[in-house]
Amino acid sequence: MNTIKRAQTISFTYEKRVLFGMLGFLMLLSLLYVYFVTLSIAHAVEREEMVQKANVSSEEVAALERQYLSASNSFSESAAYTAGYVPVSKKLYVEKGTLSLLSNNAR
Repeated sequence: MNTIKRAQTISFTYEKRVLFGMLGFLMLLSLLYVYFVTLSIAHAVEREEMVQKANVSSEEVAALERQYLSASNSFSESAAYTAGYVPVSKKLYVEKGTLSLLSNNAR
């Protein structure tokens, strides 16, 4: 009878270890699940904020382009002469292939 009781005690001790190990593993998996769900929600929120910032920046660039186009359309040759600008008599060009300076007359 004593050996049967000892075998049951050993069996129950082994089963308790397995049960606690499985419960610990289940807790670890549930904590990892909560962590990754929270992380994915945070990344989704961050992405939406970045999209909104990109839209705002795009609108600001569009407004600056409109200002530039309106300013460039209002500028004319007569306005340049009244501002004191004079035409350039000798023009220099840079060619991409040779990176050499060429005069307008040398062509």
